[in-house]
Amino acid sequence: MALFVIGYVGVFFGRLIQAAVSRQRETLADASSVQFTRNPDGIGGALFKIGLRGSYLDTTGHASDMNHMCFGESARMKFSSLLASHPPIEQRINAIQPGLWRV
Repeated sequence: MALFVIGYVGVFFGRLIQAAVSRQRETLADASSVQFTRNPDGIGGALFKIGLRGSYLDTTGHASDMNHMCFGESARMKFSSLLASHPPIEQRINAIQPGLWRV
């Protein structure tokens, strides 16, 4: 029984680290897209549209497996802020184009 508890704790902290690395990579990807295209309006507008409409897939257990292929969170989770693989869409937009999300 103790091994199961240790295993579950290990899985939780592993996913926590994976989510933190993924959020950092998304932030760097946004910055790189602005750097290479020199057009913050393009990525800012796309993220704004995603934020308005949402990008959630089905709420089954397998939607979180597709997070890395989506522009935003694909599933709503219980610990959404801790285990999110993407930064909040508002934060991403404000980093690229300050003031766009307040519309």
